[in-house]
Amino acid sequence: MLRQVNGELTLVNEQHDESVDADRDRASHLTPFFFEPVPINSADYSLLSTLPGIGPAMAERIVQHRRQHGPVTTIKQLEKIPGIGEKRSAQLANHITFK
Repeated sequence: MLRQVNGELTLVNEQHDESVDADRDRASHLTPFFFEPVPINSADYSLLSTLPGIGPAMAERIVQHRRQHGPVTTIKQLEKIPGIGEKRSAQLANHITFK
């Protein structure tokens, strides 16, 4: 089961013995959950919608921008998409790849 622990999604092993002191054994039954960056130039609507601050309408704008202008290769080009400014592009920077 996924749980948010210290601001990160963590996979919790459901077979954990509840009688074990949780603080002492915390690291032994939690596994960090890692995400791969989303390829901004090939991701479909549903994958783009998983990005922080990107809903279905913004995902549609990204796909339309790619169709009209080709691949996005820099953060500055990403900011040319209506609704993506400096704040949102900074928010996305660690979650996307331009490959």
